[in-house]
Amino acid sequence: YSFETNQAFNKIVNERDYYGFFAADNLNTDYGFNHSPIQSTKSISQELHKMPAILRVQEFLEIGQQHSAIREWQWLIKRFDKEQLEQAALLASKWNWNDRVIITLGYSKSYDDLILRFPLNYEKKLQWYSNKYNLDLSWVFALVRTESAFIETARSPAGALGLMQVMPATGKMTAKRLGWKKFSPKMLLQADKNIPIGSAYLKQMLDRFNGNLILATAAYNAGPNRVIKWLPNNGCMAADVWIEQIPFTETRQYVKRILYYANIYDWRFAQKIVPIDNRMASVSSLNDNGLVSSLNCNRGMVSLN
Repeated sequence: YSFETNQAFNKIVNERDYYGFFAADNLNTDYGFNHSPIQSTKSISQELHKMPAILRVQEFLEIGQQHSAIREWQWLIKRFDKEQLEQAALLASKWNWNDRVIITLGYSKSYDDLILRFPLNYEKKLQWYSNKYNLDLSWVFALVRTESAFIETARSPAGALGLMQVMPATGKMTAKRLGWKKFSPKMLLQADKNIPIGSAYLKQMLDRFNGNLILATAAYNAGPNRVIKWLPNNGCMAADVWIEQIPFTETRQYVKRILYYANIYDWRFAQKIVPIDNRMASVSSLNDNGLVSSLNCNRGMVSLN
Protein backbone atom coordinates (compact mmCIF):
# COMPACT_ATOMS: atom_id res chain seq x y z
CA TYR A 1 0.00 0.00 0.00
CA SER A 2 1.04 3.61 -0.61
CA PHE A 3 2.18 6.08 2.04
CA GLU A 4 -1.19 7.84 1.78
CA THR A 5 -3.06 4.57 2.31
CA ASN A 6 -1.01 3.77 5.40
CA GLN A 7 -1.76 7.24 6.74
CA ALA A 8 -5.47 6.51 6.29
CA PHE A 9 -5.04 3.16 8.06
CA ASN A 10 -3.40 4.93 11.01
CA LYS A 11 -6.44 7.17 11.41
CA ILE A 12 -8.87 4.28 11.79
CA VAL A 13 -6.71 1.51 13.27
CA ASN A 14 -8.30 1.78 16.74
CA GLU A 15 -11.87 1.60 15.47
CA ARG A 16 -13.81 -1.54 16.39
CA ASP A 17 -15.25 -2.31 12.98
CA TYR A 18 -14.42 -3.93 9.68
CA TYR A 19 -12.22 -1.08 8.48
CA GLY A 20 -10.43 -0.68 11.80
CA PHE A 21 -9.55 -4.37 11.98
CA PHE A 22 -8.58 -4.37 8.30
CA ALA A 23 -6.25 -1.44 8.98
CA ALA A 24 -4.75 -3.21 12.00
CA ASP A 25 -3.87 -6.21 9.84
CA ASN A 26 -2.11 -4.00 7.33
CA LEU A 27 -0.20 -2.14 10.03
CA ASN A 28 0.61 -5.40 11.83
CA THR A 29 -0.86 -4.21 15.11
CA ASP A 30 -3.40 -5.51 17.61
CA TYR A 31 -7.12 -4.91 17.18
CA GLY A 32 -8.78 -2.17 19.21
CA PHE A 33 -11.53 -4.14 20.94
CA ASN A 34 -11.97 -1.29 23.47
CA HIS A 35 -14.09 -3.36 25.86
CA SER A 36 -15.53 -1.27 28.69
CA PRO A 37 -17.97 -3.02 31.07
CA ILE A 38 -21.07 -1.15 32.18
CA GLN A 39 -20.95 -0.64 35.93
CA SER A 40 -23.97 -1.18 38.15
CA THR A 41 -25.43 1.97 39.69
CA LYS A 42 -27.17 1.01 42.91
CA SER A 43 -29.61 3.92 43.07
CA ILE A 44 -30.88 3.45 39.50
CA SER A 45 -30.99 -0.32 39.90
CA GLN A 46 -33.12 -0.01 43.02
CA GLU A 47 -35.40 2.44 41.21
CA LEU A 48 -35.88 -0.03 38.36
CA HIS A 49 -36.75 -2.89 40.69
CA LYS A 50 -39.59 -0.84 42.18
CA MET A 51 -41.19 0.02 38.85
CA PRO A 52 -44.55 -1.76 38.30
CA ALA A 53 -43.68 -2.29 34.63
CA ILE A 54 -40.45 -4.10 35.55
CA LEU A 55 -42.35 -6.29 37.99
CA ARG A 56 -44.86 -7.10 35.26
CA VAL A 57 -42.05 -8.01 32.84
CA GLN A 58 -40.53 -10.35 35.39
CA GLU A 59 -43.88 -12.01 36.07
CA PHE A 60 -44.56 -12.45 32.34
CA LEU A 61 -41.17 -14.12 31.93
CA GLU A 62 -41.75 -16.42 34.89
CA ILE A 63 -45.03 -17.71 33.44
CA GLY A 64 -43.64 -18.05 29.92
CA GLN A 65 -45.49 -15.10 28.38
CA GLN A 66 -42.51 -13.98 26.30
CA HIS A 67 -44.39 -11.76 23.84
CA SER A 68 -46.20 -9.90 26.63
CA ALA A 69 -42.88 -9.39 28.41
CA ILE A 70 -41.31 -7.99 25.24
CA ARG A 71 -44.19 -5.58 24.62
CA GLU A 72 -44.01 -4.31 28.21
CA TRP A 73 -40.23 -3.95 28.02
CA GLN A 74 -40.29 -2.08 24.72
CA TRP A 75 -42.93 0.33 26.03
CA LEU A 76 -40.78 0.96 29.09
CA ILE A 77 -37.34 1.48 27.59
CA LYS A 78 -38.60 4.09 25.13
CA ARG A 79 -39.10 6.30 28.19
CA PHE A 80 -35.65 5.74 29.72
CA ASP A 81 -32.57 7.95 29.56
CA LYS A 82 -29.11 6.56 28.77
CA GLU A 83 -28.22 5.59 32.36
CA GLN A 84 -31.56 3.89 32.93
CA LEU A 85 -31.17 1.98 29.67
CA GLU A 86 -27.74 0.72 30.67
CA GLN A 87 -28.97 -0.43 34.06
CA ALA A 88 -32.01 -2.04 32.44
CA ALA A 89 -29.63 -3.95 30.15
CA LEU A 90 -27.73 -5.20 33.19
CA LEU A 91 -31.01 -6.33 34.74
CA ALA A 92 -32.06 -8.14 31.55
CA SER A 93 -28.66 -9.84 31.53
CA LYS A 94 -29.28 -11.17 35.04
CA TRP A 95 -32.48 -12.71 33.68
CA ASN A 96 -30.46 -14.22 30.79
CA TRP A 97 -32.70 -12.24 28.44
CA ASN A 98 -29.82 -11.50 26.11
CA ASP A 99 -31.73 -10.40 23.03
CA ARG A 100 -33.30 -7.58 25.10
CA VAL A 101 -29.84 -6.74 26.41
CA ILE A 102 -28.59 -6.20 22.86
CA ILE A 103 -31.65 -4.19 21.84
CA THR A 104 -31.63 -2.05 24.99
CA LEU A 105 -27.94 -1.19 24.60
CA GLY A 106 -28.72 -0.25 21.01
CA TYR A 107 -31.30 2.25 22.25
CA SER A 108 -28.72 3.79 24.60
CA LYS A 109 -25.95 3.76 21.96
CA SER A 110 -23.77 1.95 24.51
CA TYR A 111 -21.53 -0.21 22.37
CA ASP A 112 -18.45 -0.89 24.47
CA ASP A 113 -19.53 -3.69 26.81
CA LEU A 114 -18.68 -6.60 24.54
CA ILE A 115 -19.62 -9.23 27.11
CA LEU A 116 -23.21 -7.96 27.16
CA ARG A 117 -23.45 -7.21 23.46
CA PHE A 118 -22.02 -10.50 22.22
CA PRO A 119 -23.52 -13.28 24.34
CA LEU A 120 -22.78 -16.99 24.04
CA ASN A 121 -26.34 -18.30 23.89
CA TYR A 122 -26.82 -21.84 22.57
CA GLU A 123 -23.07 -22.36 22.79
CA LYS A 124 -23.11 -26.14 23.19
CA LYS A 125 -25.47 -26.72 20.27
CA LEU A 126 -23.73 -24.22 17.98
CA GLN A 127 -20.36 -25.73 18.95
CA TRP A 128 -21.63 -29.24 18.20
CA TYR A 129 -22.91 -28.42 14.73
CA SER A 130 -19.89 -26.26 13.93
CA ASN A 131 -17.69 -29.24 14.74
CA LYS A 132 -19.92 -31.58 12.74
CA TYR A 133 -19.69 -29.47 9.60
CA ASN A 134 -16.16 -28.16 10.24
CA LEU A 135 -17.38 -24.57 10.42
CA ASP A 136 -15.54 -21.65 12.01
CA LEU A 137 -17.39 -21.28 15.34
CA SER A 138 -16.75 -17.54 15.63
CA TRP A 139 -18.14 -17.09 12.12
CA VAL A 140 -21.28 -19.06 13.02
CA PHE A 141 -21.81 -17.03 16.19
CA ALA A 142 -21.28 -13.82 14.23
CA LEU A 143 -23.93 -14.93 11.75
CA VAL A 144 -26.48 -15.79 14.45
CA ARG A 145 -25.76 -12.50 16.25
CA THR A 146 -26.32 -10.61 12.99
CA GLU A 147 -29.34 -12.57 11.82
CA SER A 148 -31.47 -12.66 14.97
CA ALA A 149 -29.58 -11.28 17.99
CA PHE A 150 -30.25 -14.77 19.45
CA ILE A 151 -34.03 -14.35 19.35
CA GLU A 152 -35.27 -17.92 18.97
CA THR A 153 -38.63 -16.90 17.50
CA ALA A 154 -37.36 -14.09 15.26
CA ARG A 155 -39.34 -13.43 12.07
CA SER A 156 -38.12 -11.18 9.27
CA PRO A 157 -40.39 -9.15 6.97
CA ALA A 158 -39.19 -11.40 4.13
CA GLY A 159 -40.38 -14.50 5.99
CA ALA A 160 -37.08 -15.86 7.38
CA LEU A 161 -37.50 -17.62 10.71
CA GLY A 162 -35.60 -18.34 13.88
CA LEU A 163 -32.06 -17.98 15.17
CA MET A 164 -30.33 -18.41 11.81
CA GLN A 165 -33.17 -16.76 9.85
CA VAL A 166 -33.91 -19.63 7.51
CA MET A 167 -36.53 -19.20 4.79
CA PRO A 168 -39.23 -21.92 4.93
CA ALA A 169 -38.43 -23.15 1.41
CA THR A 170 -34.74 -23.39 2.28
CA GLY A 171 -35.61 -25.13 5.53
CA LYS A 172 -37.76 -27.69 3.71
CA MET A 173 -35.04 -28.37 1.12
CA THR A 174 -32.32 -28.68 3.77
CA ALA A 175 -34.44 -30.88 6.03
CA LYS A 176 -34.95 -33.22 3.07
CA ARG A 177 -31.20 -33.31 2.45
CA LEU A 178 -30.71 -34.21 6.12
CA GLY A 179 -33.16 -37.08 5.77
CA TRP A 180 -35.84 -35.63 8.01
CA LYS A 181 -39.19 -37.30 7.41
CA LYS A 182 -41.22 -34.36 8.66
CA PHE A 183 -40.81 -30.63 8.30
CA SER A 184 -42.97 -27.58 8.94
CA PRO A 185 -41.98 -23.91 9.02
CA LYS A 186 -42.88 -23.75 12.74
CA MET A 187 -39.92 -26.02 13.42
CA LEU A 188 -37.61 -23.17 12.41
CA LEU A 189 -38.81 -21.23 15.47
CA GLN A 190 -37.25 -23.89 17.71
CA ALA A 191 -33.52 -23.64 18.36
CA ASP A 192 -33.00 -27.40 18.35
CA LYS A 193 -34.41 -27.55 14.80
CA ASN A 194 -33.21 -24.22 13.44
CA ILE A 195 -29.54 -24.70 14.33
CA PRO A 196 -29.04 -28.06 12.56
CA ILE A 197 -30.89 -26.81 9.47
CA GLY A 198 -29.15 -23.41 9.41
CA SER A 199 -25.72 -24.95 10.01
CA ALA A 200 -26.24 -27.55 7.27
CA TYR A 201 -27.30 -24.84 4.81
CA LEU A 202 -24.32 -22.68 5.77
CA LYS A 203 -22.05 -25.68 5.11
CA GLN A 204 -23.80 -26.16 1.76
CA MET A 205 -22.99 -22.55 0.82
CA LEU A 206 -19.38 -22.97 1.94
CA ASP A 207 -19.00 -26.08 -0.21
CA ARG A 208 -20.80 -24.43 -3.14
CA PHE A 209 -18.14 -21.70 -3.14
CA ASN A 210 -15.15 -23.97 -2.61
CA GLY A 211 -14.58 -22.98 1.03
CA ASN A 212 -14.62 -19.23 0.36
CA LEU A 213 -16.09 -17.77 3.55
CA ILE A 214 -16.76 -14.36 1.99
CA LEU A 215 -18.82 -15.81 -0.85
CA ALA A 216 -20.62 -18.24 1.46
CA THR A 217 -21.57 -15.35 3.76
CA ALA A 218 -22.87 -13.26 0.88
CA ALA A 219 -24.78 -16.28 -0.49
CA TYR A 220 -26.40 -16.96 2.89
CA ASN A 221 -27.80 -13.43 2.80
CA ALA A 222 -28.55 -12.82 -0.88
CA GLY A 223 -28.73 -16.33 -2.32
CA PRO A 224 -26.09 -18.30 -4.24
CA ASN A 225 -27.44 -17.45 -7.70
CA ARG A 226 -26.93 -13.74 -7.12
CA VAL A 227 -23.41 -14.29 -5.81
CA ILE A 228 -22.53 -16.31 -8.92
CA LYS A 229 -23.65 -13.35 -11.04
CA TRP A 230 -21.38 -11.06 -9.00
CA LEU A 231 -18.23 -13.14 -9.61
CA PRO A 232 -15.53 -11.90 -12.01
CA ASN A 233 -16.01 -13.18 -15.54
CA ASN A 234 -12.33 -14.09 -15.76
CA GLY A 235 -9.35 -14.16 -13.44
CA CYS A 236 -9.58 -13.14 -9.82
CA MET A 237 -10.23 -10.24 -7.52
CA ALA A 238 -9.00 -9.40 -4.02
CA ALA A 239 -11.70 -10.04 -1.42
CA ASP A 240 -11.73 -6.50 -0.02
CA VAL A 241 -12.25 -5.09 -3.53
CA TRP A 242 -15.01 -7.59 -4.30
CA ILE A 243 -16.83 -6.80 -1.05
CA GLU A 244 -16.93 -3.09 -1.89
CA GLN A 245 -18.48 -3.94 -5.26
CA ILE A 246 -21.36 -6.04 -3.92
CA PRO A 247 -24.35 -4.27 -5.54
CA PHE A 248 -26.77 -4.87 -2.64
CA THR A 249 -26.11 -2.46 0.23
CA GLU A 250 -27.66 -4.86 2.74
CA THR A 251 -25.42 -7.75 1.66
CA ARG A 252 -22.33 -5.55 1.47
CA GLN A 253 -22.84 -4.35 5.05
CA TYR A 254 -23.83 -7.85 6.18
CA VAL A 255 -20.55 -9.37 4.98
CA LYS A 256 -18.47 -6.66 6.65
CA ARG A 257 -20.40 -6.95 9.90
CA ILE A 258 -20.03 -10.70 10.11
CA LEU A 259 -16.30 -10.46 9.43
CA TYR A 260 -15.59 -8.16 12.35
CA TYR A 261 -18.19 -9.79 14.60
CA ALA A 262 -16.27 -13.04 14.06
CA ASN A 263 -13.18 -11.31 15.44
CA ILE A 264 -15.16 -10.15 18.46
CA TYR A 265 -16.27 -13.73 19.03
CA ASP A 266 -12.65 -14.86 18.78
CA TRP A 267 -12.07 -12.44 21.67
CA ARG A 268 -15.17 -13.69 23.53
CA PHE A 269 -13.95 -17.28 23.32
CA ALA A 270 -10.56 -16.13 24.66
CA GLN A 271 -8.86 -17.77 21.69
CA LYS A 272 -6.26 -16.60 19.22
CA ILE A 273 -7.65 -13.76 17.13
CA VAL A 274 -7.86 -14.77 13.48
CA PRO A 275 -6.75 -11.78 11.38
CA ILE A 276 -9.70 -10.49 9.43
CA ASP A 277 -7.88 -10.91 6.12
CA ASN A 278 -7.27 -14.58 6.95
CA ARG A 279 -11.02 -15.05 6.52
CA MET A 280 -10.92 -13.19 3.19
CA ALA A 281 -9.82 -15.50 0.39
CA SER A 282 -9.59 -13.93 -3.04
CA VAL A 283 -12.64 -14.13 -5.28
CA SER A 284 -12.33 -15.77 -8.67
CA SER A 285 -14.41 -16.80 -11.64
CA LEU A 286 -16.01 -20.22 -11.87
CA ASN A 287 -13.87 -23.09 -13.13
CA ASP A 288 -14.95 -25.80 -15.56
CA ASN A 289 -16.61 -27.70 -12.70
CA GLY A 290 -18.81 -24.73 -11.83
CA LEU A 291 -16.89 -24.04 -8.61
CA VAL A 292 -14.96 -20.98 -7.53
CA SER A 293 -11.37 -21.72 -8.49
CA SER A 294 -8.46 -21.37 -6.11
CA LEU A 295 -6.61 -18.60 -7.92
CA ASN A 296 -4.71 -16.16 -5.74
CA CYS A 297 -4.62 -12.38 -6.00
CA ASN A 298 -2.47 -9.77 -4.40
CA ARG A 299 -4.56 -8.02 -1.77
CA GLY A 300 -5.92 -4.72 -2.98
CA MET A 301 -5.30 -5.59 -6.63
CA VAL A 302 -7.75 -6.58 -9.33
CA SER A 303 -6.86 -8.95 -12.16
CA LEU A 304 -9.54 -9.53 -14.78
CA ASN A 305 -7.57 -10.75 -17.77
